Amino acid sequence: GQADSVTSGMIVDGTIVDADISAGANIAGSKIDPTGLDADLLDGKDSEDFVHTAGDDMTGTLNVVTSSLFALYGETSYTNGMGVLGAATAASGVTTGVWGETSSSSNLAAAVYAEATASSGSTYGVWGRSRSPSGFGVYGENPGGGWAGYFDGNVHVQGIFTSSDKRCIQEIENGKKVTLFVMESPEYWFEDFGTGKLVNGRAVIQLERGFAQTVNTGVGYYVFLTPNGECQGLYIFRKDTDSFEVQELGGGTSSISFDYRIVAKRRGYEMLRLEEFTEPEQPPEKANRSVEKK
Repeated sequence: GQADSVTSGMIVDGTIVDADISAGANIAGSKIDPTGLDADLLDGKDSEDFVHTAGDDMTGTLNVVTSSLFALYGETSYTNGMGVLGAATAASGVTTGVWGETSSSSNLAAAVYAEATASSGSTYGVWGRSRSPSGFGVYGENPGGGWAGYFDGNVHVQGIFTSSDKRCIQEIENGKKVTLFVMESPEYWFEDFGTGKLVNGRAVIQLERGFAQTVNTGVGYYVFLTPNGECQGLYIFRKDTDSFEVQELGGGTSSISFDYRIVAKRRGYEMLRLEEFTEPEQPPEKANRSVEKK
């Protein structure tokens, strides 16, 4: 070979270290036959230690192809450490810090799978965050017509939850499930229901304490009455912020029960009515994102 060159015949067993190569040297990928490249041959260790650094940076593109369970495995014992960190630092473009993809059509196949295995603590299987006012912490899409998201367990939203259609699924006889639809309103109303009883044609109903703290009865509220027996009719004689009085029409003195429905404005949202909604910005090129495989 050429002077000062290293041929395969010179490598018996061992590792080429930094001292064997000048600081500016690179081994071009075209000089290596990928069909005969063995990670064990390059570093003298098992293949799982092929890429090994101790605080140094590795630049370029790393392509790992294997038929084993893991193509790439990251582990750290450092407090607050991350086994794998992906960062796209470009200031523009549809960038991706971590991309996952699967070609399997099997049930439960996942392009990205995350699990928090600790049995205590406020842990997260997936954490999504966006610092942009028009960004999305988590975005799900299914152009095939299936579910963009599925939750098996309780879901809490700290903020505004919007939907073009809200439904409830209820199981009935023989395991059949039916869809119930939500009643909507142009204003923010809370409701409560109850039963009272006239005594000599009169009844005072106290608003339930907990319900009264969720609404603002000072701006007014509605009470709808349904008598549960024969009488001359019922009406609201007076309404206070914490109670209302029911009397029988015509000065009647019936002693019958009645049902009532209270409708009041939610406290802190009294002025809302048909609030205009601005559609969120859609992610650009959302249906055509792909990764070039080398």
